Amino acid sequence: MSQSTRYRLRTATTSPRLLACGALVLLAACSGDDQDASPAAVPITVPGSASQVETDVGDASVTAVAIQTSQIPVVVAAEHGIEQRDDLIMLRVSPRQGEIGSMSTAPTEVRATVTDLRGETRSLELEEQVVAGLVDHVGTVQVTLPETLRFNVTAVSQQGETETLEISREFRAR
Repeated sequence: MSQSTRYRLRTATTSPRLLACGALVLLAACSGDDQDASPAAVPITVPGSASQVETDVGDASVTAVAIQTSQIPVVVAAEHGIEQRDDLIMLRVSPRQGEIGSMSTAPTEVRATVTDLRGETRSLELEEQVVAGLVDHVGTVQVTLPETLRFNVTAVSQQGETETLEISREFRAR
C-alpha cells in the first residue's frame, strides 16, 4: 500500500528533536568516554551546511541528510570510511524507531537517485553501515563545484508502506 508523498524540512530552529540531538553530540564531544554517545545515534546536522528531511514510514521515522563530506566530523568520516572533501557529497538515510535515547534501526528498504541541474538522473548506490549498533544507508557522489543536486529517497517499510523524501541543495567550495 502506497501513501502519498510527504516530507518535512527540519531546521535547528523548528525541531525540538534536532535540538536534543545537537545537545547530545555536544555532550559526547565534551566527554572523555567515546562509548557514551556516538555521532551515528543522531543525524548529522551542521546549521547552514546540511539539508535534512524527515518522514514517517509505518512506525519508523526516516531521516535523510545531504552534506559535503568536508563538513562532517572526522570521527563520522572515519566510521563511514569517507574522505573529507568539498566536492564529495554524502547522503545518509537513517531509519529509526523508538524514542531518543532508546532508538533502534527500523527494518526499511531504502533506494535513492540523484539529479543534477542538467537533468541527468542516476541511481545512487547506498551501502548499509552499522555504527554504534544502528544501521544507516550511506552513499556518496562526486561533483564539480558549484553544483545543485536533488536527491530522491524512497523508503519502504516491512509492511510495504512507501514514502519518498526529496532534498534539493546547492553545494559550493568552502
